[in-house]
Amino acid sequence: MENEIKEDIGKDIFEEDAGIEEQNYYGEGQVKEGIVLPLGLALNDTELYQLSAKKKINLICIMGPAGSGKTTFMAMLYSMFLRQSNNNILFSGSDTIAGFEELLNYIRVSSGKTNVELPRTPKDRKERYYHLKLYINSTKKKSNIILSDIPGETFNACKANKDRLDSEVRCLALAKRIVIFIDGKAVLKNSEWNAAIMDTRQLIMTIRSSEQFRAGTNIDVVISKNDEIVGINSNEKVKRRLMQIENNFQQYYKDCKIRFFRIQALNDYQHLDEGSTSLLDLLTFWVDESSNEQKEVKNQYGELQVISQFNRFMER
Repeated sequence: MENEIKEDIGKDIFEEDAGIEEQNYYGEGQVKEGIVLPLGLALNDTELYQLSAKKKINLICIMGPAGSGKTTFMAMLYSMFLRQSNNNILFSGSDTIAGFEELLNYIRVSSGKTNVELPRTPKDRKERYYHLKLYINSTKKKSNIILSDIPGETFNACKANKDRLDSEVRCLALAKRIVIFIDGKAVLKNSEWNAAIMDTRQLIMTIRSSEQFRAGTNIDVVISKNDEIVGINSNEKVKRRLMQIENNFQQYYKDCKIRFFRIQALNDYQHLDEGSTSLLDLLTFWVDESSNEQKEVKNQYGELQVISQFNRFMER
């Protein structure tokens, strides 16, 4: 009888996963009475595949050069649930909550400084996947979002090398979307902008030749740090570059679904201009599959509110 009670308790703990033997895909978690106690750190490749075998996941593979804002974006996407209320997308948990908190700690420590910058992801770091469990009110469905953190050095090594891409970014086969970051500050200089466009095109060509490529792959090109360039949008050259970015990728439209976004992660709550997209709307676009083909992403900055003392520094 005692053993049966213990078994029932174990099933209750894992909710929808009751009846499935729990595996230690959470890293070196502790085991007590046959139940895995997860550490909540970022997942490595092996743990990601174990998780994908157990749950339906929506993998967002994020790539881009070092310093383009990928890690900051992921930290602030998680932070969004700490500082605002939204009736449609609800935070329902995370298997990597300690990993997210580790990213946010750097921002908390830097909150009194003029510039907030997260440390770059080391190339040899294997724990590079972050999990968000969300509940979408409009569809009454749950969504397990996995955000990758591919180092900038890996981006540089793989952007023109198919073999290295397949060996070092093996998650492409699982990816629902591939997100390519462009450092927004590159738009200010001719040479940097041309290099950023060329690097992004090179990566898309390499992805098309990859063994993991599927026709119709979703590719989102994200221009980051929009808050640092929007003030000079009146500059005709800058404005023209932003408006004509889609023209640089026309040759790939028949094989991929390519979309373009401008974001500002740290100052997301500020409504800077009509061309930028809030983190909430970008996340909504990613998880609300039923609407992706029927409507464009809309700006809803009016719904964002800074409600905690920790986030006051973002008002500057």
